[in-house]
Amino acid sequence: MTRIWSSIEVGKVAGHPGTALILGMGKTEGLGLNPGLPTMVKMALATPYFGVQVAPLFLPFHLLSLSFPSLFSSKQGRSIVALDAATGKVLWYYEMEPYHRPAAAGDSERFIERFQAMFNGSNPNNEPWCLPDANAQPVIDGAGTAYVGFQDGKVYAVRDENGDGTISPEEVKEHLVGAAFQASVAMAPGLLAVVDCSGRLEVFQEP
Repeated sequence: MTRIWSSIEVGKVAGHPGTALILGMGKTEGLGLNPGLPTMVKMALATPYFGVQVAPLFLPFHLLSLSFPSLFSSKQGRSIVALDAATGKVLWYYEMEPYHRPAAAGDSERFIERFQAMFNGSNPNNEPWCLPDANAQPVIDGAGTAYVGFQDGKVYAVRDENGDGTISPEEVKEHLVGAAFQASVAMAPGLLAVVDCSGRLEVFQEP
């Protein structure tokens, strides 16, 4: 099943006249969440009578999923698409490597730390997971470059520089922040800022 995640961005993109729509797209299995819960939580919730109370019993599987995530998940396709707002014509399409982990970047890795913080009083209002969508809302800068944060903890910048409708490797830049994203990239004159689900904030200044 292919789904459009988060909102659609409307604006001008490089290499094409008129107004464009930028969409982040992901795939899920059935009605499951994309990408999903940490492995030990999935297993605990599948236990009919005890639920999360038995989660510690599945800790070995959780640790194994951190080292071998592909054993506990299926591949999830993802892409960024630009459409002509007036006609619906595909202006360009960029498909990334499938995501192949049981949960969004940061959710499995930080689950135990977050869970402990909730119960030892150091952060009682914390959430054990972020559970974001496959991607954050896309944004388009004034130069026509599209920016989208995905569940792999990376922000992708895509720009059809020559307007040929094909995105070459040279027309894509990616930056690893760390964890997945709930919020979109934020922009101000000469500045770009991004914050991930771990609370890490990065700000970039135009050279």
